[in-house]
Amino acid sequence: MANWIKALLILSGMCVVVILLDTAWDVFDAALTAPLAAPRRHQHDVGGAQR
Repeated sequence: MANWIKALLILSGMCVVVILLDTAWDVFDAALTAPLAAPRRHQHDVGGAQR
């Protein structure tokens, strides 16, 4: 196989790995920050009744 094809495949593979790692980091970050951003509920609000 030609060297330029090998180089192109390696570069493409590295780009795919970077994209997958970036996406995984975004999911991980969202999973950590979502509970912190949720509004706090007090114990008397559990039923969801409006006053």
